[in-house]
Amino acid sequence: MTKKLHNEIAQKEFFDDWVQKKDEDLKRLRAMPHSRFFELYYSPLKDSVVQLANKESVRLMLELGCGDGDYTLSAAETFKISIIGMDISKISVRWAKRKAMLRNLSGKAEFVVGDTKYLPFRSGAFDSVMIFGLVHHLSGFDVLQEVSKVMRKEGFLLVFEMVSNNPVIPIGARFLSLSPKSLRIRILDVGHSGEIPTTFSFRVDTLRNYIETRGFKIIKEEREQLFIFLIWYLFMLIPQVHRLVPVRILFALSKIEKYLLENTPMRELCRSFMSLSIRQ
Repeated sequence: MTKKLHNEIAQKEFFDDWVQKKDEDLKRLRAMPHSRFFELYYSPLKDSVVQLANKESVRLMLELGCGDGDYTLSAAETFKISIIGMDISKISVRWAKRKAMLRNLSGKAEFVVGDTKYLPFRSGAFDSVMIFGLVHHLSGFDVLQEVSKVMRKEGFLLVFEMVSNNPVIPIGARFLSLSPKSLRIRILDVGHSGEIPTTFSFRVDTLRNYIETRGFKIIKEEREQLFIFLIWYLFMLIPQVHRLVPVRILFALSKIEKYLLENTPMRELCRSFMSLSIRQ
């Protein structure tokens, strides 16, 4: 077995395991007094999904790496679109179908198991495609070429990715890998046994270049998450710390972070990048 194939199998097994842990973790994290703040802090992506689903020209959407379907179902709740969510994890797809049924969205949201190396859809089938936090779990940007095949001209591509611009990211990843299992498993992104998924690191400019060279024109972009995400991770690791940080302080810090990202060179240190593109 080649190393690449071994890594692909390991990734699939990780996400089969992780989707079950995620549900348990979210229940724990939502019980935290600061959960409402962080829900608002991470809400811009969901807002962008709804805005995209409401565009007049969008009728059929695709989400790649849909996981258990949170964003897919947010799009499906708009009155006029249908959407397909695809994920490599059979368990994730099973959970997504169950959530769709519970929310009476089974007729609008369909979920399938598939691999991004080959998208099993006809050419030009989709009006828009969403890719959230997927690329950094792959081995390159080939998925963008596949997306360009299944999207119609003037269709929309919404991408949200973790990038390596912020120097804290590799330091934090190293710290986490050296931490004891009892500490690691408290993190939302870590598996039941403390395993950390393999990631592919890239900077904003690299991602932007690949999007544009695959026939897309970026019409809107946002750089997000400068330092508040570190507080989120600290709260996950040591829940008692939240008592030392009043919610009003978090809201004040979020305003400072937003100003720095929008008006200063510190925007280059963003942890995440979101872009809306149109296929030319």
